[in-house]
Amino acid sequence: MISFRESDYMYSYNKMKPKAFSTHLHKYYEFLYFAGGDATYVVEGTEYSASDGDLFITCPGELHSIAFKSHRDYERHFIQISDDFLQGVEFDFLKILREKKNGSFNKISHLPAYTAEIERCFMGVQSCVTKKEDGYKDIAKSYIIQLLSLINKLLYNQQGERKAENERVSAAKDYINSHLSENLALDAIAEASYTDRFYLSHLFKKEMGISITDYIGMQRIAMAKKLISQGGNASKIYSECGFNDYSSFYRAFKKLSGKSPAEFFKNKKI
Repeated sequence: MISFRESDYMYSYNKMKPKAFSTHLHKYYEFLYFAGGDATYVVEGTEYSASDGDLFITCPGELHSIAFKSHRDYERHFIQISDDFLQGVEFDFLKILREKKNGSFNKISHLPAYTAEIERCFMGVQSCVTKKEDGYKDIAKSYIIQLLSLINKLLYNQQGERKAENERVSAAKDYINSHLSENLALDAIAEASYTDRFYLSHLFKKEMGISITDYIGMQRIAMAKKLISQGGNASKIYSECGFNDYSSFYRAFKKLSGKSPAEFFKNKKI
């Protein structure tokens, strides 16, 4: 085990048998480089599978824990820094972390192009604090600033990708809700979202938690409920809601609402 602490930062390395780490929080920014083990990292309820070479980031006040899935040795490096760490540094490398939502963007996955640079920063700090050569404290801080710079670049990329993903899902939803009475083909929805059908299906399920087909069904039944509550006749409005025949409409309505159209109209509950 290696451990070194200054007033505004700390470095630690350890390789150990897995043990329980209950949910906890820090008043520091923590950067944990996962070098080995079989675990799940949990931050504010968001679960991240941990693989060798992953980097985990937690901000002050973010609740987090780690759960181990096997007896494989757990190896990690971590760096903690305080808000005062960047005093005198012109660029605010912590701004992107302060502004993110708790439980989001806590993991930078192992990527060959970047993992070597991340590991170099951690090993550079380790070398400084163990050898303690002239100027080692300042050199260690320079490695940490390099790490923060790299994290900024990678998180900006992640957030940009997430924004693009959200925009594609929003475009798909907008197209669906504008064409509920029509035959909604997946290819047409994907074209409106500027992506291909396979990626959109994966992305939609990831973002919404349901498939595109299920979403369309739910929206069509919601539209039917609105029309029925306004006095529409179920036997006449089903085509307006995108159903080809009354029997398929009836089955879908009963499945999703728990009532038949007639029972719903009687109770008038949307």
